[in-house]
Amino acid sequence: MRLLQDRDDRTDQSARERQPQPWGTTDWAAAYHRRSAIESTNAEAKTHRLDIGRGFTRVFGTVRNTILVAFAFAGMNVRILRDWHAKRRLADPWATYLGEPDLVDGPKPRTTRPRRRTRTLADLLDRPPPGRDVKPEPEGPR
Repeated sequence: MRLLQDRDDRTDQSARERQPQPWGTTDWAAAYHRRSAIESTNAEAKTHRLDIGRGFTRVFGTVRNTILVAFAFAGMNVRILRDWHAKRRLADPWATYLGEPDLVDGPKPRTTRPRRRTRTLADLLDRPPPGRDVKPEPEGPR
């Protein structure tokens, strides 16, 4: 009887590691991408943009905290959109709608890769590359 109980305990311990979809399937990938998006949003809220932590709101009650956090997330979304437009040097749609001055100073500067070297070191030194400058020994008596 004890063996069956131990077996049940092991299955309960590994229940957390079980997944509803088999690893590597299309359903698993969709679920994984949803989780990745949520974790990214949590990182934006906790560290990158809002610094949400203990004591972020100083009110009591679930309803009051929910309302304040909802306003904070709305503000975070506006900041994300403004940063997206600023990175691409586009006009901010909120600023345009409100009639605020445009902060874009012109087209986005072009970024190009540096040119790759087409010549070799041997071309620059006007001599053959190492290992190829060995002259054949003359044949005949020494």
